[in-house]
Amino acid sequence: MIGMGRVGIPDIICCLRGYFVAIECKAGSHKPTALQTRELQRIRDAGGISMVINEDNLDTLEPFIKERMHGTE
Repeated sequence: MIGMGRVGIPDIICCLRGYFVAIECKAGSHKPTALQTRELQRIRDAGGISMVINEDNLDTLEPFIKERMHGTE
């Protein structure tokens, strides 16, 4: 069985030091669907942080998390 939640919700959602963070994970050259793009934008519009991560930019995720964890707001 695939997919138990609402369609378009990012793969990873969490609260990191008071920030709502949403991450859509894609493999290779796959891009978010129009619905996923809309949900990611809605999260940003509400003050959250959203991003799309794949093999090409995975190395940006660790510094992002470390920066938030050390309280550099």
